[in-house]
Amino acid sequence: MAAKSIMDANQKPLHPIHQIAATPTHKLLLKQWLKEEELILGRVALKETQIDSVRKEITHLYIFFFLFHSISLILLFNRSSSPASFSTSCRRLWIPSLCSFLCSLGLIWTVRYKTELEAHFEKLLEREKDDGKSAWRS
Repeated sequence: MAAKSIMDANQKPLHPIHQIAATPTHKLLLKQWLKEEELILGRVALKETQIDSVRKEITHLYIFFFLFHSISLILLFNRSSSPASFSTSCRRLWIPSLCSFLCSLGLIWTVRYKTELEAHFEKLLEREKDDGKSAWRS
């Protein structure tokens, strides 16, 4: 009898999840809850990956925008400052200027679209995180 009480004193009390898992019904509910939590965490990770890729695309667009304008402005400046046939070169400068302007508009629209897409993904991520929190509460 004394040996049994010593063994009981040495054993740690079971964690509440182990006590819940002892009954078959609760064990099934626990498995479903863990599976749902895993699915939610997978969706959260996917949304975070999508947000990171959109941010990377936006950064690439900014870099391309500034490189494109740097090169086009240098070319326009070199073309306009060349002394040979100054009057004919100035008459045709509107063509590359118009191309540069149209490319700028396209890049600005693309950056704006990607920014809105990033905001949309952030809202979806927030919703997924809220779903994860509500799964913990229920």
